[in-house]
Amino acid sequence: MNLSRRRKVPSQLCVFLAPFAPLRFKLIFATKHANPTDTPLTVHLVFFTKKNTMAKQKEIHQLASVTNDALKKATGKTWTAWINSLDRKKADSLPHPEIVKLLATKVESPWWRQKIALGFREAKGKRITGQVAGGFQIGVRRVFPMSKDDAWDFLLSPDAMKIWLGKALALDGPRPYKVKKGLAAELRVFKSGSHLRMAWHPDKWISPSLLQVRVVASGKKTALSFHHEGLPDEAAREEMKIHWTTVLDKLEKRFETQ
Repeated sequence: MNLSRRRKVPSQLCVFLAPFAPLRFKLIFATKHANPTDTPLTVHLVFFTKKNTMAKQKEIHQLASVTNDALKKATGKTWTAWINSLDRKKADSLPHPEIVKLLATKVESPWWRQKIALGFREAKGKRITGQVAGGFQIGVRRVFPMSKDDAWDFLLSPDAMKIWLGKALALDGPRPYKVKKGLAAELRVFKSGSHLRMAWHPDKWISPSLLQVRVVASGKKTALSFHHEGLPDEAAREEMKIHWTTVLDKLEKRFETQ
C-alpha cells in the first residue's frame, strides 16, 4: 500500500475539509494501485489532540492596588476570571467608561466596577492619563493679575478659603482639621507666601490623598496652582479635575468682585 504520497488536494476535498479548519489534522492518502492519479483515493484524517499548546496562564496577585484575595471576597471572582470575562466581551478596544458600563449588571458597587476596569486596563498594558506609581494625579492653575504676596493673602482670606477648602480656618500649624461633613484634612507643610501641603481625605476614599496649593510668580502676575496626587483611580482624577477647575472659576469671580 502506498501511504502518505504527496499530491494536490482536489477542490471537492477542500470543501469537505473546510469545517475542520480550526483543528489540527494530517491527511494520509492511500491507494492499492501503482498509478494513483488514475484511481479514486481513500483519505484518512488523523486528528491530533491539543496537548498543552498554550503555557499555563500566569496567576495574577494584584492589579489596580487591589489584591486577588480582596477582589474575590468582594466580587466572587479573581482577577484572571474578570479579565477573561471582559476579554470575551472584547473590552480591550473600549475606553475606561465603557468598560465600567459593561460591569454594571455584574457588580453592584460602583467603586469595585471602577477597580475592575482599571485592573483590566493595567493587565492589558494600557496607559491611563494621570496615572503614576502612587496612584493618579491632577494639576490645574490660573494666572491672576496681582503680586505673589497679594495672591497668598487672597488665597488665605475667609472668602477664598470657603471656596477652595470649604471652610475658613486658621491654618496655624500641622494638625488635623475637620473641614466639612465627609471631608477631613491634615495640614503637613505650611510655608507662608509660597505653598502649603495637606492630606485630603473624603470619607468615600479608602486612603488619604495629598493636596498642594502654591502661589507662583509670573512676571507682574501670579499663578494659583492646585496639585492633587495619590488619587485612588481614574474616576477620582476626573472628579477632582472638574472640582479644582470649578474652584478656580469661583476664585477668579471672587477676585473680580472684591
